[in-house]
Amino acid sequence: MGQEFPNHWYTADLTARAKIHSILDWHHSNLRHGSMGFVLNSTLAPALGLPLNPQAAKEDEKVLSALLSCIDILVELGNI
Repeated sequence: MGQEFPNHWYTADLTARAKIHSILDWHHSNLRHGSMGFVLNSTLAPALGLPLNPQAAKEDEKVLSALLSCIDILVELGNI
């Protein structure tokens, strides 16, 4: 993919690219889970013909909050 786009869109530097891949992998494995559950159970469910689930939304919000705290720590440490 990096070869198809100019360097300002997707770096040719392999170390920087590995960091991008690592962050995207973490997002797909972790952050998506917490945010998807929260949005579904707090807002989106009625549009899909499902009842809102405030208890599940509360649990999903805890997961999402913990994941966002992890991102804050990584940013503070300079890892992102």
